[in-house]
Amino acid sequence: MKQLASAAIVALLLLCFAAPALAASQLVISIDGSTLVTRGDTATFVFTTTANGVLVNPDTVTATLYFPDGVTYLPLTATNVATGVYSVSFAVANDADYGFYAFVVSGSYQSGGYAGTAVKGFQVTKLQDNLLSAIGSLSGQMSGLEDSLVSAVGSLNSQVSAVNSSLTTVVMGDRAQVTALTATVTSSTSALQTAISNLGTTVTTAVTGSVSSSQTAIISAVGQSTTTTGTAITNLGTTLQTAITGSQSTVTTAIGAVSSGVSGVSTTLGNLKSSMDSSFGNIQNLEYLLVVVGIIAIVLIAIVLMRKK
Repeated sequence: MKQLASAAIVALLLLCFAAPALAASQLVISIDGSTLVTRGDTATFVFTTTANGVLVNPDTVTATLYFPDGVTYLPLTATNVATGVYSVSFAVANDADYGFYAFVVSGSYQSGGYAGTAVKGFQVTKLQDNLLSAIGSLSGQMSGLEDSLVSAVGSLNSQVSAVNSSLTTVVMGDRAQVTALTATVTSSTSALQTAISNLGTTVTTAVTGSVSSSQTAIISAVGQSTTTTGTAITNLGTTLQTAITGSQSTVTTAIGAVSSGVSGVSTTLGNLKSSMDSSFGNIQNLEYLLVVVGIIAIVLIAIVLMRKK
């Protein structure tokens, strides 16, 4: 309704000022300025006046502001800033009515020979109030969000502390298990080392005993073989002695027998040497061999002597 009333007022004003203008030359008035303002702002307008296309200063100039209620109006003072150029300012109160404000400028030139009227409107909006309200609401939301963030951070800190505590418990438990496992491994290692040492001692004892038994058996066998050989050599000497004191033929026969016996003895001694080499050692075998060779040499010398006789 207020907008309709404002429009009616503007139309009426135009009709009032237009009738005289029909009889006179036109004074062209052009207005430029604010279109949207908020409470507490300043609405500023600049207008020009021209006659026949030339900027002129009118004889009379009036500037009037009509309020949105269609009843209230306010005369404004136009300031001439140059030939045909004027400025007008209006401070919008902090409690001004919202709505459309009509700024009307009228003027005459050369004693009414030129006349003209122009209208420029602006709107006082709730933009600032809406903006302040939105800022207040946003501030409240930010405050709530800040509280929520603080609460969330506190909850997160509690959760992190709980996780740290759980991790500490798990790590300490694992550390205890590792310590126990280390002790078990150490004990097992010690027991294994002891078992290996005992096994080495057992094996050494067994091998030493076996070697000692084998050595004793070998020495006994060699001793028995030596006794047998000595007996055989003694018997051979007796036989040779008998043969020497006998006849030449007997000696010759004996020599053949001795040769055969010596061959057999050599074979026996060779076998005995092999047995002694494998059982006792080269040194003892060499001693026995020297004894046998000495005996054979004695026998051969005796045979030679007998032949010479």
